[in-house]
Amino acid sequence: FLMLFIGLIYTYSGIKWKYPSPVYFEQSIYPILLCSIGLVMKGKLKIINLLIFLSCFYLFYKISAPRQLELSNILFPDKSSQATSDSLKNQDKFLISFLKENLDKNSTGSLATIFPVRGEKYFDVLLSSDFDRSNAYSYLLPKKLYEYFHVPLHTTYLWKNGIRTLEDNNHLVSPYKYYFFSRFLSLEDDFQQRNHLIPSLIDDKIFRMLGVKFLLTDEAKDLNLIKSFEKQGKEIFLYEYKGFNDANLFYTNIVPFKNIQDFERMMDQNKIDFEKNIYVHEQDLINIEETLTEGSTKHIEIKKGKISLDLKSSGTSILLLPVEFRNAYEVISGNAKMFRANIFLTALYFKGDVNIEISLHPGFLDTSAGIYSDIKDLKKFNFIPGRIKYPKGYQPESNFGDF
Repeated sequence: FLMLFIGLIYTYSGIKWKYPSPVYFEQSIYPILLCSIGLVMKGKLKIINLLIFLSCFYLFYKISAPRQLELSNILFPDKSSQATSDSLKNQDKFLISFLKENLDKNSTGSLATIFPVRGEKYFDVLLSSDFDRSNAYSYLLPKKLYEYFHVPLHTTYLWKNGIRTLEDNNHLVSPYKYYFFSRFLSLEDDFQQRNHLIPSLIDDKIFRMLGVKFLLTDEAKDLNLIKSFEKQGKEIFLYEYKGFNDANLFYTNIVPFKNIQDFERMMDQNKIDFEKNIYVHEQDLINIEETLTEGSTKHIEIKKGKISLDLKSSGTSILLLPVEFRNAYEVISGNAKMFRANIFLTALYFKGDVNIEISLHPGFLDTSAGIYSDIKDLKKFNFIPGRIKYPKGYQPESNFGDF
């Protein structure tokens, strides 16, 4: 029961802080939950309980933990000494300090790191199989970027430094977010791992909608260039998006859809335009007026577990936040309706001038109830139970469990 409790706390931490991350502790949840199963077995199986218990801990301490440590050392060799060394180049110091300064609490902006796989090689490393290709972004990319900048640029390192990312590395990536990334932000030959979403396709309109303020990439783009870095003939660019969704994207045109198949029909007919339309499930449009007006955001502040907004409108308005929607989130101050839009984002419907506070980290019971509601909503979207088919890539479908 103690191990079961630890397993629950671990799972809850993924919702609340998105840390610890699978980058380091990917395997730990499995022995914890297996131990809990073994310990709660009854009857004449006490010896089996003990064997399961010991086996799980053996796997964790002898196999999983060294594997994670070895992986960390491979990706980021001597990271502690190099990260604190006085010999760091100016470009290494510049990148992290610049991002920390410009992605502050009064902005919803984030960083996207996009280095697509092109052909059979990735950073001059031959990808000899589909397995190599599928792991290029999660293993090879951070290793190569570390060699380049001498700073670990993997997701959790950026989070620990207060830098929000478009990428998501979390054992509780939602099916909604996976669906959106796999359809709109992935190259045809790529696929998104279930708990390690790394976009490989640059779409400027979608990036702006998702609140991307800075883009680190090896692609030449017609964007505001902050700085370029060069090493051994390879050039990397840091761009800035002007006019990104900094909690200021208001829509006046709603496109309803019945289920995910209805949405995919619009997608196949090239009728999806996130710049002009907001796409909302028809069941979420109850008591929403058809006539909408442009609003404005006078102030936004992102606190720990809370977003505060000062919104203005001459009538009724819908604001799309670059924040993933979860039913666990709650409007705790101000008169506004919150719902899921554009498959996985948070929309606010309000009238007049309002001051709104949204709680992102409610209590344990509320969070659990919110996750249950997220799972129930899969039926509303008519996702195939437990399966979300993957388009075109070699991974045919992704299993999120039996919902």
